[in-house]
Order: sequence, then structure tokens, then C-alpha cells
Amino acid sequence: MIQAVALGALLLGGPVEPASANHALGPAPIILIIDSCPDVPREELARLLALELETPVLATGQGSAPAVHVQVACAGTTVRLAVDDPAEGTALRRVTAFAPARAGLHEDVTVRLVALAIAELVLTSRGALSVGRPPEAQVEALAPGPPQPPEGARPPGRAYVLAFGQALGPFSGVGLGWGGGLRVGWAFGRRWLERPSIRPVIDVEVAAAETSVDRTLGTVQVSLWSATLRALLRFGGGRVWLDAGGGGRFGLAQLRGEPSDATMARGEGVVGTWAGPVAYVGLGARLRHVVVELGVEGGRALRPVSGTVDEGPPLSIDGNWACATVAAGWGE
Repeated sequence: MIQAVALGALLLGGPVEPASANHALGPAPIILIIDSCPDVPREELARLLALELETPVLATGQGSAPAVHVQVACAGTTVRLAVDDPAEGTALRRVTAFAPARAGLHEDVTVRLVALAIAELVLTSRGALSVGRPPEAQVEALAPGPPQPPEGARPPGRAYVLAFGQALGPFSGVGLGWGGGLRVGWAFGRRWLERPSIRPVIDVEVAAAETSVDRTLGTVQVSLWSATLRALLRFGGGRVWLDAGGGGRFGLAQLRGEPSDATMARGEGVVGTWAGPVAYVGLGARLRHVVVELGVEGGRALRPVSGTVDEGPPLSIDGNWACATVAAGWGE
């Protein structure tokens, strides 16, 4: 009788150890990495994952216990998910496409769907969704994604090439000049201080502008060529953003006199370099790969180019200037 009772206790207690082992896997922390996903805010995704999985969600480099590594990468409306569970030795991949944004509700829906997809992959890696087959069979049934960059690698950024028109001036007695140019830039994928809405940007532009100044003895033709290097911070980064920052403009100026009566006056010219610091603010928008941006720049010429005109005040590429631009082109 005693032996029968002991056998019954053994049969009833046998399944408890695997259940407790599975439970020990439950609180394993999640290390969450998000690359180039403006529609998936990290804070909201981490909050939803913590609720779904009942486990802490950490950033890269936090925590010392074995953790499940989750990486989210976006390309347009496509989201790639990668879940690596060192404790179970599993690596799961999934690719999902979401519909374009509508009525401003797309971000909330997208982040919830991404959270649910990640939770399913994490539970699968832990064996919590296994029904009659081991986790290895589930891993083979999922289509593997492309190779993921190593942890800590710099995520990709966004390049853009824009053509623009500009109004530049007034300097000192020159007035407003009209022209245009080409701008090339790169918005880095790594966010600033882990904030999803701020990232660094660098761009370079080359431009030309011309104007003319009428005087009593004739006309002074003013030609400006310049290059500008700027370091900016981009606030936003989805379909609409604001750039703010500064840099420097360096250029070449030509002042050329053209007398109205060659018998009464003689026209001469002067060519020199000019330069100065700039501050810039731009408002941009993107629709697929078409990018438009409105920008305003302010600067002061610290290296001037000056010319003199008889019977009138001198002309100089000197003092303060402002520049308004309208740009359009291609961007990732």
C-alpha cells in the first residue's frame, strides 16, 4: 500500500519540473534594437512588449543576465524582425509588410502589430507555443531573413540629393541675388541620445547667384559662387521633419563695372574670396523617394570682397546676409 502511494506521488509530481523550467525562462529580459523605423517608437514598443511578455525590456548594453535579443529593421512599409535566444539556441526571422499610413492612425496600429509579432516569436523561441513538436522544427518552418549586422554596428542612414533655387543677399549695398545649386546630404541612422525623433544630419551644397546694381555711371554686375558645409539635427524623420544647425559658407565673388557711356567712364572688375559662418533652419517632407524642403539661412561675411564706384557708395560682399531656398529631389 505504501509503495502504491509513493508511485502515485511520483506520477503526479513528474510534470512539475519541466513546467517550472519553462517558467524560469519567462522572466528572461529582452534587449530591443530598432533600426530606421520612424513609425515604431522605441518607448511605446518596449512598453507593449513588457506587458505582453511580463519581462523587462532593455537597451543595448544594459543588464548582465542572459537575454533574448530582438532587432527591428524597417525599409518603407516592410518590417524585418529577428529574435535570437542564446539560452535556447534559437534564431527566428520574420518579414512583415504594413499598409501605408491613413488618417494619422498608422503609427499606433503599426507598433501594436509589431509588438504582437515580436511576442509570438519570443514565446516560440522559448517553446511556449510548441504543440507536439520541439522548437527546432518551428525554427526550420520560418523563412530565414537576411544576415543581421552584429550588435553595436551602426544602422544605415538616409541619403538625399536635391536641386534648389535661392534668393541671397543683401550684403553691403549689393541687394538681392537670385540663383540655385545642388545639395547632397546624409541623415545618420543612429538616433541622438537614443531618442527616436532626433538624429544627426550633414549636408554639402554648391550654389551660384547673380544680381546687378544700377549707378549713375552704369551698372555693376555681381556674381557669387559658394559652397556650404552644415551639421544639423533632424527632428522627426518620418514623412515630415525639421532640420536645425549651422556651418560655414566659402565662396568666390566677382564685381564687374559696365559703364553706360564708355566715353564718360571706364569699367573694371574685382575678384576675391569671401566666407562666413551660417545658421540654418529647414522644413522637409518626403513622399516615397521624392523629397522637398524649404530652408532659411542667415550668415555674416567675415572675409569680404569690396569694390568702389565713382559718384556712389562702395559695393561689398560684406556684413550680414540671408538666404531662402526651395529644394526638391531624391531621398531614401
